[in-house]
Amino acid sequence: MAFRALLSRALVVIIFLASPLIIYNLLPFYPPSLMIFVAVASAGISYRWPAVALFVVLLFAAPAYSYQVGGELWALAVMGSLAVALVIPLSVAKLPGAAVGCAVGAAAGTLMLTSSYLFSIPLLAGIGLIRLRGSTAGAGLGVFAFLAFYLPFLFLAD
Repeated sequence: MAFRALLSRALVVIIFLASPLIIYNLLPFYPPSLMIFVAVASAGISYRWPAVALFVVLLFAAPAYSYQVGGELWALAVMGSLAVALVIPLSVAKLPGAAVGCAVGAAAGTLMLTSSYLFSIPLLAGIGLIRLRGSTAGAGLGVFAFLAFYLPFLFLAD
């Protein structure tokens, strides 16, 4: 395997290790040991199948997301539609950059809910700088995932 391909797969694994840790830590619902296990499992899955790893991240984020908005059923519908709308096309296209963009966008959306919100904009800008196959589509999908995570909390604040 070429060095560039190996480096890009390692980058995907690192991003899929960091993004679930950010999401699950900032949306507290799971015990820390389960949170770390799911993050490591999704990172391991992302080495071969980034779209499946994104599905695992969104699947475990849905109950935490619903819990944070007060147990509303519409929050589960938002996360379910996000998972279906993003994962099915990404699994068919096999673009690791697009899956990474979605994971980083979801992490940036949850960072907006904390006092570290200033880090979310550079994260979104950095999606386009990652040189992976499908990173151009990943930038748009990352913004979509960012808005899907952040806007419902913004609407609840009003």
